[in-house]
Amino acid sequence: MSYELRISKPALKFLEKHPMEKKKFLEIFKEMSTNYEDAVNKYDIKQMQGISAETYRLRLGKYRAIYRLYNDVLVIFVLDIGSRGDIYK
Repeated sequence: MSYELRISKPALKFLEKHPMEKKKFLEIFKEMSTNYEDAVNKYDIKQMQGISAETYRLRLGKYRAIYRLYNDVLVIFVLDIGSRGDIYK
């Protein structure tokens, strides 16, 4: 089962400004799109509290990616990426 990866404009803007993190995040999300269950166990991914049931955060160093998982249409939608202090606001 393979997921399609979609990235929002704010997340793309972050990735364009940070080329080193872009490479890391895209590698992780590509791995998640092909084998989601193994990627969840391999990386620091947690379900968000108080938001939609399918919203998660991925921690990579001092940056966080917030994404939503749509199992019915097999889509991983990256909502935003940013530093720990700014992403949750």
